[in-house]
Amino acid sequence: LCAGSVIHATGTNSMREMGGLSRPMRWTAGLYIIGALALAGIFPLSGFYSKDLVLEALHHGHKWVPLGLCLVTVALTAAYMWRSALLIFAGESRGPGGHAHESGLAMMMPMVVLAIGSIVAGKAFVDVFHVLVTGHPAHFHFTSLGGLGLGLAFLGMGAGWWSWKGGSVGALSSLCAWVHKGPVDRIWVQAYRQALLGFAAVVAWIDRYVVDGLINAVGWAMLRNGTVAGRLQTSRIDQYLMAVAMGAIAFAVFSAMGA
Repeated sequence: LCAGSVIHATGTNSMREMGGLSRPMRWTAGLYIIGALALAGIFPLSGFYSKDLVLEALHHGHKWVPLGLCLVTVALTAAYMWRSALLIFAGESRGPGGHAHESGLAMMMPMVVLAIGSIVAGKAFVDVFHVLVTGHPAHFHFTSLGGLGLGLAFLGMGAGWWSWKGGSVGALSSLCAWVHKGPVDRIWVQAYRQALLGFAAVVAWIDRYVVDGLINAVGWAMLRNGTVAGRLQTSRIDQYLMAVAMGAIAFAVFSAMGA
């Protein structure tokens, strides 16, 4: 939601065209940082408790490969979230953000509600919800694995700050330069235009000429049958009596022949 507020205020979704938004958008900046720290799993925000439970469950289940991947993800999440916060709100404006303004209450209040949840939900789960769900109080305590996860989160935040300051890993510099040229975006655009739109055109043709054609055929048949059947309803009593009489005669003749 904070990202939407920033996009609404700046008119762009490129972080490279933002910067310095902590001054015109103080509330959004604060709420974004709360969300970023929660996603990074920083204690005592809600993300720490959910992250710690996942790590502990993998550890107790001896799932070493998923545990290792999750620990790496902890550092990566903290790195890109903190780097995004710095790119958007710190430093000087690099684009239309200089004319940005704070969002109105309609956008601000949901962000405030979620920020409060990010702050108190984790502790509330330990103290309240766990008792309601299990009937037993939860006993929270730091473990070496929890400390490792928290340390990796801070390490990731440091890496995000270092990247924001212009630091880079030599082996990744060429990859970053290649990504910044937009090949990934071009691949997605081509996939959208050629694959997705082509598939959508096929589905649209089937819907229009096969599905709608069958439905229209059924409707035409019903109308045609109704027109034919309607000719039998003349509303003339003498014709109805004649039809009844002819039917009775025919029934008598067939009965006599059968006997």
